[in-house]
Amino acid sequence: MKVPVRTNISFALLLLLGLIFLQSFTVAEAWGDYNISVNGSSISVSINTVYTQNVTGSSNPVYSTTLSGSNASDTQSALTSALANLTPGVSVSNLVMISSSTLNKTTTTLKFNVNGATSIERGALKINLAWKSFKVTSNITSSGISLNYVGRYLAQSPAWGNPSTGSLISWSYSEDGKAIKASESLAAASTFLLLDFSQLSAPLDTWHHTLSVDSGLSFRLNMNLNHNITAKETVHDPTAPFSGIFIAGFSHKVEIVIPDSPTIVGDELIINSSSPITETMIALSIAFPVVGVVAFFTERRLTSPNRTRASRKKNRGR
Repeated sequence: MKVPVRTNISFALLLLLGLIFLQSFTVAEAWGDYNISVNGSSISVSINTVYTQNVTGSSNPVYSTTLSGSNASDTQSALTSALANLTPGVSVSNLVMISSSTLNKTTTTLKFNVNGATSIERGALKINLAWKSFKVTSNITSSGISLNYVGRYLAQSPAWGNPSTGSLISWSYSEDGKAIKASESLAAASTFLLLDFSQLSAPLDTWHHTLSVDSGLSFRLNMNLNHNITAKETVHDPTAPFSGIFIAGFSHKVEIVIPDSPTIVGDELIINSSSPITETMIALSIAFPVVGVVAFFTERRLTSPNRTRASRKKNRGR
């Protein structure tokens, strides 16, 4: 019995696509953590990002690197600029960046402190966290490897920019769950950034929050972050139709912790003057000038008798 030529071609095509689609099931979604800890004027940030991709024809470079101290000065400046774009006057300090990558998985940890985001007004401590949705648009490199511009590796794949309609194969694209045109997909993939947290732009007063007293008073704000780009290929073969999804991106469970019960207005946390933290901050802001004044007058008091005796001796000499 003779098998139709079209069937042979279709079978070969399906077999080839099937092998490619196996790649779409080799990477499981992994959640990272984005934690902000606030204690008075001290704000510390820890972000662990697990970026995965299963896009055929694309692979990440293999590396392991650590940036800290003077080695991280350019990266720290880039983060300061990104945060200051959203909250003028803030800065980043004590940055440590640890990143490692395999062919389809990149794990990056950022740890740093944020300065200049707190103030005391009318006896209340105000904490501005509008910078939480920062996006680093500059490149960050180590030994010539791009740590932030992961999109340049995605752009190597032939999966982008294919026709959205076809008699046998059709493609569809989306970014962060929103459909994009096939003509826009390559640009979207090539500009994908690892340090992009703009999905967290919703004001804090819209986030889920809880108050806990189990191990001391603590207030927690929570949000989930998903940032990805997707290409879906569908084969419309009448005998064996199927589709494969290629995706690149990362997800975070975000949590902000403060050992108090603040009032939330937009992206600002306000702690009233009766709070132990605010009382401590106010006491310190008053104490430092007072200590300086006391030290000044103490020094004058200790040195004045010596000056008087010296003056008397001088007059006797005349």
